[in-house]
Amino acid sequence: MYEKDLPENPNLLEPIEQNYDPNDATIRDLLYLGVDEDLEDEEPKLRTPSRPYARIYLDMGELTGLPDYAPMRLREKLRAQLIKLGAVPMKRAAKISTGMGEGVGRASLDSSNFIVGGEEHFEFLQSALRSTKSYIAFHSCFVHPETVKRLLPSFSEAARRGVKVDLLWGLRVDAEDPKPAAPIGEVQQLLAMLPQSANQRIQLSPNSSGSHAKIIIFDDKELGWTTVVGSCNYLSSWYSAKDVSLRTTSRVVGREVVGQLISAQVPSAGSWPAVARRLRSVWQAIRSFDPQTEAGEYSIELLVDEDHYACITRARDEAKSRILIGCDLFGLAAETSVVVPMEVAARDGCRVELMYNRPSKTMTEQGRAPSVNELAARGLELHRDPSLHGKFLIVDNDTVAVTSFNWLSTSVSGARSRGAELGLHVRGPGVGSWLAEKLTAEQSAGSERAP
Repeated sequence: MYEKDLPENPNLLEPIEQNYDPNDATIRDLLYLGVDEDLEDEEPKLRTPSRPYARIYLDMGELTGLPDYAPMRLREKLRAQLIKLGAVPMKRAAKISTGMGEGVGRASLDSSNFIVGGEEHFEFLQSALRSTKSYIAFHSCFVHPETVKRLLPSFSEAARRGVKVDLLWGLRVDAEDPKPAAPIGEVQQLLAMLPQSANQRIQLSPNSSGSHAKIIIFDDKELGWTTVVGSCNYLSSWYSAKDVSLRTTSRVVGREVVGQLISAQVPSAGSWPAVARRLRSVWQAIRSFDPQTEAGEYSIELLVDEDHYACITRARDEAKSRILIGCDLFGLAAETSVVVPMEVAARDGCRVELMYNRPSKTMTEQGRAPSVNELAARGLELHRDPSLHGKFLIVDNDTVAVTSFNWLSTSVSGARSRGAELGLHVRGPGVGSWLAEKLTAEQSAGSERAP
């Protein structure tokens, strides 16, 4: 709507972004593109010189007017504005929702949907390759030739059955690892030594996606399109760390994840690479269903980049008894992104636990380290787990986020690629308890395995 159509005395919010990125996966997901169609970059042309507005209403604590696919980061920004305007108190604002729609998946889940620990991730990877009908893609932040060599027999067996295997990767160098990274060319040489039939079906993307995400997407013979999102670097892991992932058959989630993978592969100019075209075929296959047919007791929402900050503030405002946040690194970004909001939750009576593996390289170089006593004085419990690589958030018994995002160290800024961090936010009875129990069981098993 335009200015002349605004209701009397509206609260007008200033725009945060002035333009749009046609390569943004969230925009791509709104459009039905054929296999031979593309989206060209063109500045929007408005029909009138007036700024267009979206009309949003707050009625009895319910926010209406937003499309169902509005991302969490947008909803949380609107919630913050409502608090700032005094339209609703902070705790009540947490009840604002847009309902369930096209942007939120639904599924039936149980504890087996959570994959916890290195051994369970390796076993799941092998199982996924055996049960794939025709296509499987792995996105790993890093690639290591020794890991790929270990997986080659399983990749080759899938290829012999006619399965197409795409190996996608994000970064060449791990800024937190002092050891030099193995060149990607070593992996290409390994694949080049395969028989021609397998070599044609097992493809390593020639280009970096710039993403830190860890993903598997495949068409299971029995379950259909299945998506796994979490913390395991499938193409570089030694499968000994405590990783955490979530498996779902939600097609809404699968479609959005593939959209992110496509956007990470499409160049700023020029034709699409073969891997992007293959992923687009997968996206079209997943998209060709009615999202209203999704059923299940659990809601699942894709988290992209800044959505993770919204996750933390939502946890701060919604938690009743317990918040558990775990990740690999503890860095300088922890203070503003996690510690300050969690201090508020602790003052409100929540038990807040923070788990990490190691301090970040920057923090160590500055001669600093996380302090158990300092955080305890602010009401927060800090635990160090030297085997932890998983990135997760547990709120009470009914909310979980599983992601690639290092809650306590990562800063999502304009310097990073869009879709650099992907996760899943799940709501439903028992999900928090299931993950907490599996983490405890993995901790006990790890203690028994230790020499």
